[in-house]
Amino acid sequence: MEWEADEEMKKGNYKKAREMFEHMLRKDKSREKFYLLGKADSLALEGRLSDSLPVYCEAFKRGKVQPDRLLSFISGLTRVINSESDCSGRPISDGDIDNVLQCGICTGIYYDPITVPCGHSFCKLCLEKQEAKKCEQCEKPISHGTLKTNVILQDVLGKSCEKELEAIRLRLEGNQLHRKKQSLQALERYKEAEKLSKYI
Repeated sequence: MEWEADEEMKKGNYKKAREMFEHMLRKDKSREKFYLLGKADSLALEGRLSDSLPVYCEAFKRGKVQPDRLLSFISGLTRVINSESDCSGRPISDGDIDNVLQCGICTGIYYDPITVPCGHSFCKLCLEKQEAKKCEQCEKPISHGTLKTNVILQDVLGKSCEKELEAIRLRLEGNQLHRKKQSLQALERYKEAEKLSKYI
């Protein structure tokens, strides 16, 4: 059945491939990491990026995974950005594209992204500031003791949004300097961030 699922992926039948990987996950736990990666790849290529991230995370928890396994995620992200409609055939607005990499709290690009147990992602600082007890998207409970940076999402953002992340880093640094009453240094960081923002 693995071979058949791979063939469906090659044909572009991602939904069917995903269903096959889900079936294999229920039947055979010995190749769980491989099946999770197949399911995550299928979801990503279907355009269901938010759904694919928690599945990739589960696969990464099962052992070492080569970085090239994220190529399907990057390909799915590229398709969503470049297409004029999503996988349901609904036209994509700029807001839909932004939502893929956008924190549900600050509505900015993720900075130090954390994926909570329900699968939604937020900036680490946003979760800390809000002291959120439940997810802002679905209201499921959040346990702060288990939250870790989503390295997959952070890596994708680092490769595709380098200038945006640097501008955010500079603004945050400026904020810290301002709180320490080092206003001149803070102003310099803000100016650097502003320069970067002009090229975004």
